[in-house]
Amino acid sequence: GTLASKMKMSAMGMNIEDNATGTWKLDGYKLTVTTKSDKTGKEDTRTVDYKDGVFSIEEMQGGQKMTMTFKRK
Repeated sequence: GTLASKMKMSAMGMNIEDNATGTWKLDGYKLTVTTKSDKTGKEDTRTVDYKDGVFSIEEMQGGQKMTMTFKRK
C-alpha cells in the first residue's frame, strides 16, 4: 500500500517537523514500511512486528532513544 506521514513534535528542547511519503507491506505479523522524507529526501526502510493494530519504532533523537508507538484507529 501507499502512505503519507506528517510529524510535528517538541521533545528535549527541539521542535521537529517532517512530512514523508512511502509504501508499506504486511506479511503475516511483519510490517515493512519504506518512507522518503520530503524535507531531506532520505529514504528509510523499517521492518517491525505488527499485532492487534499496533507497532512501535525506535529512533535516536539528540542522542536519546525514543520509542514511537502507532495504533490503528
